[in-house]
Amino acid sequence: MRLALAAWAASACGTAAAALLEVRGLAAELEICRPQEPQRPASAFEVEQGPVGADGDYWVAYRCKETCADWPSCQAPGYWRGRPLLEGGEPKQALAFAVGGAAGHLAFTTRQIGAKTVLFHTGVGGTSYMQSLARQIEAAANTRTIMVRWQPGFRNWGWFTRSGPAPTRVPAVTRRVASVIAWAHEHLAGSGDFGTVGCSMGTQATLGAVVYYDVDAVVDYQLMVGGPGLWDINAGCGRRR
Repeated sequence: MRLALAAWAASACGTAAAALLEVRGLAAELEICRPQEPQRPASAFEVEQGPVGADGDYWVAYRCKETCADWPSCQAPGYWRGRPLLEGGEPKQALAFAVGGAAGHLAFTTRQIGAKTVLFHTGVGGTSYMQSLARQIEAAANTRTIMVRWQPGFRNWGWFTRSGPAPTRVPAVTRRVASVIAWAHEHLAGSGDFGTVGCSMGTQATLGAVVYYDVDAVVDYQLMVGGPGLWDINAGCGRRR
């Protein structure tokens, strides 16, 4: 019995360690971009667009104009549509990033000292910040908040945009979101609970990161609002055609 328990414990510890290594590997895929003009967030990126097909389809690929090896030195005041993102009257900080041919920004609080952290992802392609709910959480609890916003890509598809002429799959583009969640946990979150909030396709993004990848090793809870858009998880996972 003791040998069986010891073997189970060793297996469980090995599985947990492997999952954490997977999270760190995902986090390492995300590149932080050096800010160029913070009031023009898109200025941090170079963008390439493929030809528009007869059906109006095209691909979009982003990369950093200049990568940043020391991310704390590349924080800048966060802006959205020309206005600063505020935290109690002071500008929130933001980081530009690129991952898997897509790009965006993380805007986060710096004055909350509570242990818990919540990451917010909006719907469709996640191309706007979920400011309203984040502000409510900040006002109600001493909790760190992190908002994700993606560059538009194809129309307004953001993280759901393919970055080359070849077709892609939902798990492949979802890896971008998994990398963002993993990086945010490893570098911005505190030592306490780490949760995600997703709305509509933002639910697909955050839930998919857990379904397809091992970020559930660091995600303690998820709030799913109005989604996910791809409601048939079995079909989304390829377990049923």
